[in-house]
Amino acid sequence: MIGAHKVEPTTIETAVMKYLDDARARHLAEATITKLTTIFEKQFLKFAKDHGYRFLKDLTPDRLTAWRSTWRDEALAASKKYQRVVGFFYFCMRMKWISDNPMKSLHPPKVKQDPTLPFTAEEVNAMVSACDRLPIKGIYGEGHRNRLRAMVLLLRTPAYVSAMPPHSAASASATVSSSSTCRRPVCRSLCRCRPTSSRRSTKPRTCIELLLLVRQRPPKETATAIAVAFNAGQL
Repeated sequence: MIGAHKVEPTTIETAVMKYLDDARARHLAEATITKLTTIFEKQFLKFAKDHGYRFLKDLTPDRLTAWRSTWRDEALAASKKYQRVVGFFYFCMRMKWISDNPMKSLHPPKVKQDPTLPFTAEEVNAMVSACDRLPIKGIYGEGHRNRLRAMVLLLRTPAYVSAMPPHSAASASATVSSSSTCRRPVCRSLCRCRPTSSRRSTKPRTCIELLLLVRQRPPKETATAIAVAFNAGQL
């Protein structure tokens, strides 16, 4: 059409700069910004310039495969980099600069991670014994040992505090009172909850009761109650 304005295709450099500006505008962590800058400014742009690729349309799956072959990352780091590059091209799609994601034509790196195994009984006993040898200092005095002993015994249970879903005290109490077993899928897969009776017990019989006990009691009482449950075989 005569007089029509010709739209220039988006350059790779422009796309990278706007992508990083958007990441900063979203207030991502400084460490994340640094990683993105390293990947896209120092590595991606350099590869494109060295091979004469100027526009986004120049980045075909074949050429991206060639770029990935230059990565020197281990499997896990390469997998995370792959996801970041995929995210970059999705950003370009949202900006209407490209119609599809060329990085999705590449298979992601295969990551094989060894499972994190639980502590053995000998390791737990060694940690509990070490608590009794800690120096009594600070405002807690003897309670310092009890606090650490309580934490070690909590780690000994199949359900870690950090792995549990964020139950509120009310909902957790209702779960213990109204059900014979813990119904929450995450809890059921992480712990060996035993049936509870309708009458509340003074000893923690489920991981949820144990968490409630830790929240509601002072450190010394917490350590004592956990030790009682541990010796009774309830944890």
